[in-house]
Amino acid sequence: MDATLLATKGYEHSTLYCNPRRLYFCIEKAAGTFVNYGVRYHKGLPISSIAESAVNLVVSHLMAKKQQMRWTD
Repeated sequence: MDATLLATKGYEHSTLYCNPRRLYFCIEKAAGTFVNYGVRYHKGLPISSIAESAVNLVVSHLMAKKQQMRWTD
């Protein structure tokens, strides 16, 4: 996509040029911190933390029908 758009005159001054480049460098810088959930699953390791499980439990309870207090979608 970048090579095709670089052929357009004035492209390097557009937001379409800056935003994908920022995203690319941000992802490249943080690449070492990403978790490979597929590998963790196949090794039998936990995928989510206890805190994430607790939040999911609370949210699912509040979103359930037949509750007096219910969050709206």
